[in-house]
Amino acid sequence: MKGWTVRTEATKNGSRGVAGREVYLSNKDHPNHRNTERIQPIFGNDRTMSNISYAGESYAAKQAANGKGGRPPSSYAVEFTLNLPKGYRPDDKQWRQIVEHCLRETAKVCGVEPNQIAPTSRAILHQQKQDGSKQGTGDHCHIVIGKFTQDGEYLRNLQRKTVTAKMKQSFNAAVKHYCGYDWTEYAKTLQEQKYPNKRPAPTWKVRAAKERDEIEIQQAALDERARSLVGKARELEVLESGIEDKLNEVRQIERLKSNFSNQAEKWLEAFKNEDLKQQNRQRNRMERTIDELGAFTMSEEDCQFVEMMSQKINAHSDKPMPSIKQQNKPRGMKP
Repeated sequence: MKGWTVRTEATKNGSRGVAGREVYLSNKDHPNHRNTERIQPIFGNDRTMSNISYAGESYAAKQAANGKGGRPPSSYAVEFTLNLPKGYRPDDKQWRQIVEHCLRETAKVCGVEPNQIAPTSRAILHQQKQDGSKQGTGDHCHIVIGKFTQDGEYLRNLQRKTVTAKMKQSFNAAVKHYCGYDWTEYAKTLQEQKYPNKRPAPTWKVRAAKERDEIEIQQAALDERARSLVGKARELEVLESGIEDKLNEVRQIERLKSNFSNQAEKWLEAFKNEDLKQQNRQRNRMERTIDELGAFTMSEEDCQFVEMMSQKINAHSDKPMPSIKQQNKPRGMKP
């Protein structure tokens, strides 16, 4: 173990993907959040995700207008998840301080000022159930950072290992500074639990290894910054886009998916209880929901979700569920 866990993942599918992450991260009723006690925005607001999408669309439009080759960017943001184990719970103010510290350090590695990435940075805290068990996920904070600033600068380093390494280093330092939680003490406890009879490494050896890791991270950061300064360019563009419409469409799809899931669960419960009247009622509702979903251009993941729930019904019904009839083929599906 080299510190508290930080997970990095690019947000795909352009504006649609950014809107989808906002809906997912803020949805308390999502099945993945059954063990989440509380969802709390820490940095940014609802408009932040629109800023991220707008900056990405602006950059793509400028690229096309200049006649530059290559594909337009398909990813407008990178998401970092800062994880703490169960038993460690900073309050909202401490999480805010941690996030701001990490954003400042990330801006340095990307070669920009903190106020340039602040308008396109969103942080949402998920507090998990602390049931006494060490198994499962503890409290964690999702930080979504746009790859393009509002003044048109492309943060090429954002998805590179250097930024991830800096984010981990910043997270470790901030948690210790603002909360007093030292990951080395936690790692030592885990090691003692795993190997109760093993002698600990000498202090000088631990200190030397830590200093060597810090030097490597600093050198990598300097190298990335040097490369960034060589190819640095600023582009300005104002573009009207249908970002809000895309966000509303994603919300509608998520709402209908949630309705369909609830209706399917009620149908399965009615089948178990041999309640034919309830089965017919829920089936009619599911068919109407499928018709409503057909009005949207759904992603492959959304279609697979509906298909999976339909298969659960078909396994117990002589009459198969209808498929989604869309005017447009789902995104991400091959012809």
